[in-house]
Amino acid sequence: MIILIGLLPGELGLALPSAEITIHTPISGSTVISPIDITASVTPGADDLIRISLIDKSRNLLARQLIRVDSDEFNPEQFSTQLMFEIPTESAEALLIISTKDMNNRPLSERAITLSLKVNNEVVLETQSPETPWLIVDTPKPLSIHHGGSLTVSGTVTPISTKPLILELFTDSGGLIGSKQLTVGNTGLETPFLVTLTYSFIDTTRDVRLVIRQTMDPFGQNVTLDSIPIYLAP
Repeated sequence: MIILIGLLPGELGLALPSAEITIHTPISGSTVISPIDITASVTPGADDLIRISLIDKSRNLLARQLIRVDSDEFNPEQFSTQLMFEIPTESAEALLIISTKDMNNRPLSERAITLSLKVNNEVVLETQSPETPWLIVDTPKPLSIHHGGSLTVSGTVTPISTKPLILELFTDSGGLIGSKQLTVGNTGLETPFLVTLTYSFIDTTRDVRLVIRQTMDPFGQNVTLDSIPIYLAP
């Protein structure tokens, strides 16, 4: 069910901790051939793994890489790699996804860009535009403790796609105990939001991750995702 809410007066919010993932090259909308030269800045999760995948419009997996990095979890890791792919036609539209997970295998952060894949030597690299945060969360604060069976989430979102904003609560065992969808405005338009998530009964304090994400058609994949660690208590 999609929940409609009223907009809040704009106010300066607290940004999430520094962006977990920033894709430097290629830029969204670029035309590329195999292999794709990828550079990015990533704060890996507790497993020190960076996951890269390439999905076409039919949601077929064209390529995948699992990269282990030797870095402290709180220091962004600069890295580069080449991703080989094969397509059965002269060209294809695809989504390049980079993602990380936390120590309990919950989604930590994801970023995705659209690419035009070619089999010939045509390469068109789009120009980097100034990056602004897609999501600013005022509440809840990371590692804060919450009671009472509901959680208020407020902040500002600049939608990447026209799909609803999805908010989810995952326990340390991976269980989904609460979720809500929020309709958003035009892509690129900064919009304040306030939403309340109710969650399943818990009888002990739990390590929970609040995941906020957007998907993109026709790929059916997350185009952006960020998360915040919190605690829920009875």
